[in-house]
Amino acid sequence: MPIEKRVDALVEYSLYQRVVDPVTCLQLAEEAFKLSEQSGYEKGTGISLVQLGFQHWHLSQIDKGLEEVEEGLSIIKKAQANDFIADTNMIKAMIIWSKGDYERSFNIIYNTLKELEEIGVDEGVPWMYWCLGVFYYDLKDYTKSIENYEKALTLYERWEKPDPGCKCYSLVGLGSVYKAKGDFNQAIDYLNQGMEMSAKYERWIEQARAHFELGAIFKLQGDYERARTELELSYAMRKEHNTKPGMVSSLLELSDIHLHRGSDDEALKLLTEALGYALETNTKPKIYQCHERLSALWKKKGDYKKAFEHMENYYRIKSEVAGDEANNMLKDLETKYATEKAEKEKEIERLKNVELKKANEVIAEKNKE
Repeated sequence: MPIEKRVDALVEYSLYQRVVDPVTCLQLAEEAFKLSEQSGYEKGTGISLVQLGFQHWHLSQIDKGLEEVEEGLSIIKKAQANDFIADTNMIKAMIIWSKGDYERSFNIIYNTLKELEEIGVDEGVPWMYWCLGVFYYDLKDYTKSIENYEKALTLYERWEKPDPGCKCYSLVGLGSVYKAKGDFNQAIDYLNQGMEMSAKYERWIEQARAHFELGAIFKLQGDYERARTELELSYAMRKEHNTKPGMVSSLLELSDIHLHRGSDDEALKLLTEALGYALETNTKPKIYQCHERLSALWKKKGDYKKAFEHMENYYRIKSEVAGDEANNMLKDLETKYATEKAEKEKEIERLKNVELKKANEVIAEKNKE
């Protein structure tokens, strides 16, 4: 098999494995990158670099991941592999969003949409709107989040080479938004749709998220048995793939279930495990949530020394996060302003083009006279 064909096959398989089996994806991307570098196959080098960057980001090597994605994007554009521009910029925007630079992330998505329109490329556009759905959800602008998730689903139906992952993510995303809005029936409907499709295409990340969100809903509704079943399914999937931030979220919810049932020792075991994972990944909001729950539990058990130690850690870490959140609130305001400005400018540009077209039509008619 020619090297370029082999690289293309490795890349295609690694793209499929990206969220199915991250370890396999990383191995395939490393092999594709090595072969591409040896043969001078630029397109293969660029795409495999992006795959490597995506996996390194998920392994909490954020700066390394971003560097690889940016280098990959540069090579992809040089090789004119335009069908991969949307996917690559979506990953880049998500990584930068995770670093807290919200305005830059929005700009990447809107500029990419403009670029794709100008060069006449439709491939991957639904992912752009899914990404906006995520961003607006994080900013608690649920109306715009729903609007963008729904647009992603609409465009998905017209997609020439549809990626099922986009529809899975969008359905689960809509379920999460409606849960946040308190519309549990609508949320459950979307989550079940997302879970069914995710199972069909072996998309374990979306399945795990759907199980988690369903568990959280059932807990809020007081149906603790169903909540426990869903949360345990979510945790098992996340543990199998060693996604520690997700594992912490599942364990925190499960500990609440055990506390409600009076199983304090089991809750203590789960919270201790959760804290260990949170410390490994240095996810501060989850770390202080673990300390808060552990403090309350040790107080209940009568060990005031441990309760005090955990409460001290809770306040210390939460104050650090509060400082970060204050900065992010300012960034949120800046982002919303920049987004509204970009949308207005886009509409003005559209209207200009409409008027220009009309003017040209009038001129053409005059020239016929």
